[in-house]
Amino acid sequence: MTSGADHRLDVRAHNESAWDKQVDWENPWTIPVTTEAVERARRRDWDIVLTPTKPVPRTWFGNLPGLDRKPRRSIESSPKKAKPSCSPIPWKP
Repeated sequence: MTSGADHRLDVRAHNESAWDKQVDWENPWTIPVTTEAVERARRRDWDIVLTPTKPVPRTWFGNLPGLDRKPRRSIESSPKKAKPSCSPIPWKP
């Protein structure tokens, strides 16, 4: 008989499964940005959202270095679904 202390959790597999469920539930935090959003950001039309609905005020960022430079590489025409590397907070519509 083994104790609970002998059980090892595969954290990576657990996180992958948890995020896959969030994607299946269409959690808005798992939807990648569109190609159009990337193009707008390249034209300096961007925002960062830390809450479900309200963008962070641009003034919080001050003078960000590198904004005057052009991007070094282009993005593919279709975005890929990336899996975040941390455990999600359950979200239900």
